Amino acid sequence: MPDGLEFSRFPASPELFLTLSSDKKTPLLEIRYRFRGADLAVAGLQPLKAGHIVAGNKWYPLHTGAAAEVLSLIEKCRVSAGPISSLSAFLALKKAAKEEQPVTDDTQDAEINVLFMVPRGRSTPKGIDANLYPYQTAGWQWLQFIVAERVGGLLADEMGLGKTLQVISVVSDHGDVPLGITLVAAPGSLLENWYREFSRFAPELKVHKHHGPYRTGRYLDLLVNDVVITSYETIVRDLSMLSMIEW
Repeated sequence: MPDGLEFSRFPASPELFLTLSSDKKTPLLEIRYRFRGADLAVAGLQPLKAGHIVAGNKWYPLHTGAAAEVLSLIEKCRVSAGPISSLSAFLALKKAAKEEQPVTDDTQDAEINVLFMVPRGRSTPKGIDANLYPYQTAGWQWLQFIVAERVGGLLADEMGLGKTLQVISVVSDHGDVPLGITLVAAPGSLLENWYREFSRFAPELKVHKHHGPYRTGRYLDLLVNDVVITSYETIVRDLSMLSMIEW
């Protein structure tokens, strides 16, 4: 122990803080150790695991309940101190803050462009017989990102700019995350267009139109496909069967 180190009889408490980097673009997670409402130090996981922290010339035990709660939250959200590159982790931490868990959200009023979290890899999707425009490549990479994050997302731009191709691209090349069988729900008048576009741009995918009076009533018949295209009305009629598949 360092000479002159004092020992506190009262514990410090760890708390998570969501904040922004100096460029105001990247969300950061800080673990702050606080004593009587004031910050003692900003540090990583080591004090949590050790059960104490040394700040200045004083040794503080950690509040065991608070430390366990913070550790559990870190493990649940799969994050560590520093820049946050996972959208799902960022959203989970923001939700925890709203639920008054040991998280303070200093990003509530910030305009965060989550596109900064999207990794920039290859510019050409595997299995696609087409050359994508740069904005289509960005859309495909965005869809890859939200598939990996297991969160919902929207792909929205002007009509006629090729959103169908971007969706087909992520079905064909969805990165390292298993995608499984994909359901495309569309107006009945567009089913043939979707089928034709898949055949044109991703001929290696096995695509099936589930529509009309002669469609199958067995969910196992659909599982042999990569993609099933159907209409909103057919989904309502066949909901019990379609619900047996993990799309």
